[in-house]
Amino acid sequence: MGAIPSVAGVTSQFLGIWATLSASIVFSFLGYMHFGYGLWLGFFAIVATVFGSEAIGGYIGRSSRFSNAMWIIAFLVFISLLAESAVSIQRTIDYDRQGKDMWEFGNYCN
Repeated sequence: MGAIPSVAGVTSQFLGIWATLSASIVFSFLGYMHFGYGLWLGFFAIVATVFGSEAIGGYIGRSSRFSNAMWIIAFLVFISLLAESAVSIQRTIDYDRQGKDMWEFGNYCN
C-alpha cells in the first residue's frame, strides 16, 4: 500500500492501545473492571515487554537478521493459538459434563 513499515507498525500499535484504553474506560464506568487483576497483569506485561524488546533488539543487533526474529514471534503466536484452543475445548467439555448450556449468555466473565 506504499506505507513505510515502521509507520505501519506504529499505527497498528496506536490503534491497539486506543482500543484497549477505550474498552478499559467503558468497563470501568460499568463496574466490570477488576483493578487488582489489571494492575498485576499490567505490571508483568510491562516487565515482559521491556525484557522482550531488549532481548530481540540485542539479537537483531548481533545478527542483523530480522527474519529469525519474525519466525520466533510467529512460533509464539502459534503456541498461544494452541494453548487457547486447548483451554477453550476443555472448558466446553466441562460445561457439557456439568449440563450447562454453553450458548447461554450469563455475564461478561464467562
